[in-house]
Amino acid sequence: MRSGGEASSNPNPFDPVDVARASPYFRRNHIGKVTCTLCNIYCNDEHAFIKHLAGKTHSLEIGRLEQQELRKQRLSEEDRLNEVAAQRARANQLLLQQAAKLGKSSRAPLPAASITATPNIHGGGGGGLNGNAGGSGHLPEGGGGGGRGGLLAVQGQYGVPVYSFRTEHDARGRQTRVWLTFHFANAEEGTRPLHRWLSAREQAVEKAPPGEDADYFVYLLVACEGYTTAAIKFPAKATRTQEGDPRGAEAYQCSWDPLQKTYSLFFVMSR
Repeated sequence: MRSGGEASSNPNPFDPVDVARASPYFRRNHIGKVTCTLCNIYCNDEHAFIKHLAGKTHSLEIGRLEQQELRKQRLSEEDRLNEVAAQRARANQLLLQQAAKLGKSSRAPLPAASITATPNIHGGGGGGLNGNAGGSGHLPEGGGGGGRGGLLAVQGQYGVPVYSFRTEHDARGRQTRVWLTFHFANAEEGTRPLHRWLSAREQAVEKAPPGEDADYFVYLLVACEGYTTAAIKFPAKATRTQEGDPRGAEAYQCSWDPLQKTYSLFFVMSR
């Protein structure tokens, strides 16, 4: 054992002084008191330091440190997966641009499956996306009546994604906040879902009403490789918040969690 507060190269497990000085959190200050560098707590000597190491305060700090390390690892992994997904998206965009130059049609058909739920942005009530209640389930695959319906064409490998939704109506502000979360449990690494808005005149799956009625609806498309693209119908005349809104996260959010494999979208609709 060495003097001067330095740890031995081979500490004696039966010597509390050696055990204390072998800790990476052991330090002796200029007035001779022992300090735990993790908890920033002073102890009178090595024996008191050993008791501190076995105590609740030090255990909580160790747990907090481990959680921070796990969070750093998670964020690092998310950054890596997002970068892979971004590179893949850029490559796909380049292919689309090249296809457009070759004269292929840029008309974007409405994809295979569709929810025709229409949120009531002027009042609560009803089923589907109306009112303030939330829900979750599979996007419908067959035609239906009432507030919800669907269209079915060529299915993706994993079918239609599971989704959850929630709406919150502000009668005074004449606004409806919409939260949507899509779950892509089988999405491959490097794949990132994307969304876009499509007018009723652009799509080619559901017959657009004639005349001005064709401009009454707009479709939110959410697509991911391997899945049938989902489409949700909203009133076209309602204004929607978009990326870059000066109100920031209070008005618009869009995120992809590559570990949980959930694609989340939040926006505000108003009249």
